[in-house]
Amino acid sequence: MADGKVCTIVLLVFLITGAVVSMAILIVAAKNMDNSSWQFIRDIGYNWSQSPMTDLSLSDSSSECQKFITDSWPGTETGCDCDYGNPDFIERGFCTDKEENKKNCDTIPSIKPMPYNVYDSKQICKKTGKNNYLNLTVATGCPSSYPQKCGIIDSLENFLCIPSNQSCPINDLQFVPLTSQTPADYKSLLLGSRKIIYTNTKTSNKIAIQTKISDNQPCAYKGEENDSVDPFILDENYGMTRCKTVINGQLLNPFYSKVDTISYSSLLQQNSILGRILSTIPTYPSARINRNTSLWVKSYIGLKSSCKANLLQDIKNDVSGYISNLQAVGVNAVESLNLGTITLGLAISTFCLIIVWGVVRLVFMCACSENDKEGVSFTFLMIVAIIELILCVVTIGFASAFSAKINGIGNAHHLLVGCLDAFAEEQSGNFILNVPRAQKFSTVGAILSALVLVTLVIEIVVWRCTTNSHSSYNNTQRRDGDDEFSRLTR
Repeated sequence: MADGKVCTIVLLVFLITGAVVSMAILIVAAKNMDNSSWQFIRDIGYNWSQSPMTDLSLSDSSSECQKFITDSWPGTETGCDCDYGNPDFIERGFCTDKEENKKNCDTIPSIKPMPYNVYDSKQICKKTGKNNYLNLTVATGCPSSYPQKCGIIDSLENFLCIPSNQSCPINDLQFVPLTSQTPADYKSLLLGSRKIIYTNTKTSNKIAIQTKISDNQPCAYKGEENDSVDPFILDENYGMTRCKTVINGQLLNPFYSKVDTISYSSLLQQNSILGRILSTIPTYPSARINRNTSLWVKSYIGLKSSCKANLLQDIKNDVSGYISNLQAVGVNAVESLNLGTITLGLAISTFCLIIVWGVVRLVFMCACSENDKEGVSFTFLMIVAIIELILCVVTIGFASAFSAKINGIGNAHHLLVGCLDAFAEEQSGNFILNVPRAQKFSTVGAILSALVLVTLVIEIVVWRCTTNSHSSYNNTQRRDGDDEFSRLTR
């Protein structure tokens, strides 16, 4: 009897310790994944997937337009307004039942992000080539087979090199007043209050690949915006409207160049955003609307020439597949974090049941009542044991999926280590450092979850064997007592 109790206590200690350690390791894995700056790796994929612009046009149909401006207004979150007309009393989140019963308390619905399809009354479309960054010939000095320099193509100051019989992409783009004269070697497009002039003859200029709407020079960190006015509490990017994160010693991204400034209220109105804002949030601050914003452009994120040959060899020249993998990092990272959250929830639930199991086992073991197969304690423990086993198996499944998803994410970036410009290297540093950690911890967490299951099975088997043994002993004692009673009464 004493040996059985000691065995049970030892198993319970191992079970609880294993559950605690596996939970802690899974939390560390999820934390490393969350802090991995995976957004930047995704953005590298998007940046490299683009092709240089060869021409511009205007269109009335968004379905037939490869948009020159790809940014969107970020939208707003759900809020609760408890003093209509005073934005100081608006809070993020739904109104509670108690708040809704108050006078003038109303839930403000969220507004989804909306694209900037129109710029200065026109929809600007771009025409591009078919080659992405990895398919282009870039170098500091062009080889004889691609002798023509077209302009600076990336953040490492490499030039785009093409054959002498081909035309360069657009390498200079300006927004000028409508009355300005268009130079002889430039094309022009008339917008509402200005015109775009552009050419492919400025072979020392930077070649624009991406555009961005920002009040001021874009922040070094992708997740932050450099707004000129204070944010509104319901703005989707509330709390991220100032540059705070230093990258490579800089708060601002030095690779963006400003090409135009426009009224923000006009931009919102022409894209049918302003009316939606004011009809949903009448108290939206006028300062957020009546300001100027700017259009910025940048080139490719540079890849060192010494790395490109090795990269192409390692990916077997499947450039499109590799870039797609980089872009998919965003989706996979979100999925891995969702899997991690579910895994942690299951692990915590399993741990709580293990604690309940252990407490009940010890209490009823001391009272010797868990050995009665017809007792309440036995039925309760059987139910808990079944639920524990199911939860543990499901936890292992999700932990394994969590680990596999992170391993898949890590495989997309390892070829970029030491191959980008210093600014990009530092931004991707968290990914390069934290994802391998998340891989290791998630794998260990899945293994420990499996060990917890094994220990749990052993503990349940020991309990059942002990119960059967005691039940048999009690039945034997009862039969011996009945026989003795019968002998005495004869």
